[in-house]
Amino acid sequence: MLSLTDMFLTIHRGFVKHIVSFDAPKFHPSNAGLLLITVLNDHYLHRKSFVKHFESCLAHSSLGSHAKINILTPDKAVTYAWGNNTSRPFGVLPPICSHCQLPFTWQTRNVDSGESSVVLRCSVCRGAKSTYRITRPSDIELVRVDNTNKWYRYNLVTHFADV
Repeated sequence: MLSLTDMFLTIHRGFVKHIVSFDAPKFHPSNAGLLLITVLNDHYLHRKSFVKHFESCLAHSSLGSHAKINILTPDKAVTYAWGNNTSRPFGVLPPICSHCQLPFTWQTRNVDSGESSVVLRCSVCRGAKSTYRITRPSDIELVRVDNTNKWYRYNLVTHFADV
């Protein structure tokens, strides 16, 4: 398995034009395959921009649910992260509750008007000590919204500036 640094070097050495990698706890290759077939078909047959068309296909894909997708091209390196205000605000997985030590017990308590932070409350403890605030990272951009599910884009170029 290649690291992101190895993939970045492979792109810049000219061996390949696009690299797409998936990071999901319950990865479904069939869903990823359908997404890739759609994107590649339109990219190579209809000359649509690979990354822009990939973004438009995300909302219609059945991936989602806790997935992260890395795309590397010669001029762009980005990560798309699935998000939901309760289970993964801004594509960030909340930690376990520090009071009851249970994972996946969070409920959305408050989302500020500018969506710069989300306050979660443990559904088991419900006490003042069982809240957690997730602040929106500065390098994130919302690219797709489908009901309560969202796709965010992170720029990876800054992480590989010294490569």
